[in-house]
Amino acid sequence: MSDADIERSWEYLQTLYYDSFMLQAIQQSKTTHKPGDILTKEEAIQILHFEREDNSTKNQQ
Repeated sequence: MSDADIERSWEYLQTLYYDSFMLQAIQQSKTTHKPGDILTKEEAIQILHFEREDNSTKNQQ
């Protein structure tokens, strides 16, 4: 195999690995989470926004 083929193969394997990892995490969360345990989209965005503001404030100090 050429170096380009190996590099391309690695990219495919890496993508498949990450997809598999995420699917396993999703399946596990379906069995461990109860209704109300997850955030709504708006709540998640709000938390991320506040964390970003906190980090930028800390970096300025």
